[in-house]
Amino acid sequence: MNAVDAWTLPIAENKNCPDWLKAGALNELYYTTFGGSFWENGCLNREKKIGNRKGQHLSGVMECTAYYFFETFDVRHHAARTTRDLWPKNERDILLAYADAIMSTALGSRPHDLGGPARDLFNTPDLYVQAYRPGKETTPWSEFSPKFIQQTFMYWKQYKDDAFLDECWPAIKRSFNYQVATDKNDDGITEMTSSEYFENKLLNAVLWITSLEALKEMATYRNDASLLWQTNEQLAKARPNSEKQFWNESLGYYQYNETIPFLMADAMVGQRCADVFGLPSALDGKRMTSHFEQCFERLVKPLRDYDGDGIGDLGAANIVNLQGEPGIKTSENSGINNFHEYEVWTGVAYNLAASIYHWGKLSSKEDLKKNALLTGKGVYMQCWLNEENGFWFSSPEAYWYLEMPRARGLMYQRARGIWELMMEATNENSKKI
Repeated sequence: MNAVDAWTLPIAENKNCPDWLKAGALNELYYTTFGGSFWENGCLNREKKIGNRKGQHLSGVMECTAYYFFETFDVRHHAARTTRDLWPKNERDILLAYADAIMSTALGSRPHDLGGPARDLFNTPDLYVQAYRPGKETTPWSEFSPKFIQQTFMYWKQYKDDAFLDECWPAIKRSFNYQVATDKNDDGITEMTSSEYFENKLLNAVLWITSLEALKEMATYRNDASLLWQTNEQLAKARPNSEKQFWNESLGYYQYNETIPFLMADAMVGQRCADVFGLPSALDGKRMTSHFEQCFERLVKPLRDYDGDGIGDLGAANIVNLQGEPGIKTSENSGINNFHEYEVWTGVAYNLAASIYHWGKLSSKEDLKKNALLTGKGVYMQCWLNEENGFWFSSPEAYWYLEMPRARGLMYQRARGIWELMMEATNENSKKI
């Protein structure tokens, strides 16, 4: 217990962080133990196809009990900070396993997951594609390669682990080449879909630009002149084209794509890597501040108010149209199960709150920091306080903000994204804009 107290008490006793946020961040760690957790100490009946280095142990959690994919990569991106900060050896081994998987694919694509209990775990990665996209080698989603570049960069940058970077470098370069090949009109932004959304090019662009900035730093460190030149070439296209295509001056935010002026909560998830590790911002700083102000005004504030203060207490809606209604027909589930556009995604809302807080610090706007905490507190209220929901220690992937307490994906991997908000709230050191 002394060892547990050594790292939990500084969090619990930190007076710069609200009690609800400390409680939520610590409580969400339940999933690290109860989330279908797996840790192997050697494979006895065969040689492992991935993660077969001396001293490497494959470990991690399922996406949730309903979606039993192991270490789902797009989802873990929001919550990877918990593993990276608290169990760095596990984070290292997971990312090395994904590097192996990337090297085993035909074109350098990255699997959605490392398998699951329904198949041969680790030896048959991407159970999702087998279940939902039969006939393809890996799930064809746009965010996987940039998120791999970012996650490997963040681990390397935090721990200065050059041996890790050496191991991952071939897979990082394959990820770069694969992503470049998916840009069909040479504007520096992939046309691939992402996380079951259609043509969500803003999300793609921000992830890619910040990944390129991370790659630029790694290539410089490794004296890889060729890759550095290619990275700069991509940045020279992606950043100005993103400003041109997505900034909506009259609305004051970056819109969903070039033709759809909706506002999406998860669109700036790629910016977190830049914010935490001091990379250049994906897009214009003044505009980014305005964008996050609009996220609160349009995605958070209008939702159901539980405590009478005039501000919604549900977190952030996934995507809304100009009338403040669900931005329908942007995901492949529209009209089928009324999924994404009608939901709040818990981990996405926590990450958005962290970004709002960060840009409140950068712009010296205390109201923006306050609004960030209100955004996160709404999710905490629904997951840990609202007895009508009964979500204790089973925080869902999503709930329908017009039909509470309807929810799906109970006990979900991404809700640990609350750590991003807690770490922002306890670290006041940010470069002003």
